[in-house]
Amino acid sequence: MATSDAYTAAHRTLGLPELLAYTLGFQSKASSLASCMRVDSLWAQEAAKILWRKCGYQIQLIEDRRAPRIRDLAALSHRPDRIQWYADCIHSLDFNIEDFYRDHVHPPDYELRDEARHHSDFTGITFPHLESINFSSSNRCCLYNRTSVLMQYLQPSLKSFRGFGYTCNGGADLSDQFFSSMKNRCQSLETLELMLEVKLSSEDKTVSKKGFARFLDGMRQLSTLSIRQGFDDVMSSEGFGYLVQYQYLTHLDLPNIPEQWIRDLDPSVFPWGGPLPKITTLSAGLSDGGLELLLTHLRHITTLEIRPCGPFINAFGILASAQLIDLESLSLDVFPDTIVRGADLILLARTAKRLEHLSIPGARDESDKLPSAISVTDAVINELTSHLSNLKELCLKMGGASLTEASLISLGEHCKHLESCSISADVFFEELVRKSRPNLFPVLEELFITQPVSDRREYKDILQTAQLLLVAFPKLEDLGQEPGELSDLDDEFASAASDAIFKRNRYFRGLEDMPEGGPMGTTMDLL
Repeated sequence: MATSDAYTAAHRTLGLPELLAYTLGFQSKASSLASCMRVDSLWAQEAAKILWRKCGYQIQLIEDRRAPRIRDLAALSHRPDRIQWYADCIHSLDFNIEDFYRDHVHPPDYELRDEARHHSDFTGITFPHLESINFSSSNRCCLYNRTSVLMQYLQPSLKSFRGFGYTCNGGADLSDQFFSSMKNRCQSLETLELMLEVKLSSEDKTVSKKGFARFLDGMRQLSTLSIRQGFDDVMSSEGFGYLVQYQYLTHLDLPNIPEQWIRDLDPSVFPWGGPLPKITTLSAGLSDGGLELLLTHLRHITTLEIRPCGPFINAFGILASAQLIDLESLSLDVFPDTIVRGADLILLARTAKRLEHLSIPGARDESDKLPSAISVTDAVINELTSHLSNLKELCLKMGGASLTEASLISLGEHCKHLESCSISADVFFEELVRKSRPNLFPVLEELFITQPVSDRREYKDILQTAQLLLVAFPKLEDLGQEPGELSDLDDEFASAASDAIFKRNRYFRGLEDMPEGGPMGTTMDLL
């Protein structure tokens, strides 16, 4: 009797949808969930909700191995009732390259295919619970990502829309009609990211400034808005005036924000005190004047990525004086005439003590566009690093900086979490390892040095220096020296260091024995 009662209690428990869904959530294999779908209608419904919640090859590869692929859903297109049943379970769709990493090796005649080719298989299908959709870039996705088929994904439940792609055959086929439909259908949308790999020409454009401004006026619930290249001419002063009123916007990425747009803002439309009240992340092209005007309203910014848009000489000085105490990441893309003063570096470090990522220059990182350094010395770097103990990534590439290996030692002494470092300095590695102690950089993996040719590089033992370097830099994986104007001895040292890193990695993977006096062996006694 007791056994029967226990069986009945367990059976009743698993007959409750909430408890059954909780139990099935622990299944880690798609095959197990597929088997559960064969028990009865309740199990089939709850297992399908878990198995088909996310769909896409990249999701399967990175996030959830249980997730089916887009082609698995498309294979049911000949059974409209069945494919709709599965579509009702989907909350996330990711269209990417199909089988991009299959076996990691493609046959010579293998042609990469885009999952977007299945759009036509979903004609007439609705996704009532769709919350997130992503269209990743590929060579052919624009052949499939047409307005006529994208409309079917604009559901009332949609919270995130990310569209990336190349343009061809008359552009990306986005239009005022598409954005009008998105505004009317997707009132729950929180994240919108749009980017084209090629800028739309005047004859390609089907999105007008007026139409896009009307769209922005109706999307005040957005928390993340990213409009990158290809849409440069779509934004306008009117549209910018609407989006700065968003009370929930925390992340904003625009190609450019002209200074005049900021000056044209009407203070009367900001009852809470100013534009962009909750912004924490900003990426945009700005001039010196525009940056200074905008920073007066961004007191709680944590991430800044600034590109030149107009005069850009004193941008770093403006940033250093802005008292950005919450700043955690700063990337500054520059013009050659941009000036970086040592005093500004120190001022920034004293106020922005939470900085984890500091990059000058920023994303483009081209050597012919290095900013001009004034009074940037080893002493300045020493004080800079003494305030930035949380620093994880540093890129300081400047023309005219008077830095040596002493700056690297200061970084090692103060910044124990540093993982990547790229710096303009005249570094003699034999002197560096002589002055260093073991584990000076405990987690540093990447080190790139931009340095001039020096006459004082006379290595006594290049091989030993390379081995000693890995005692001070135990996690080092990549050592680079730029530009190519290096002496033969520098090239020989770089080769020896790379060889030592290679042998150390093989040793820790158990692929070969450590040679006597190897990088992590008896060289410890030489320091």
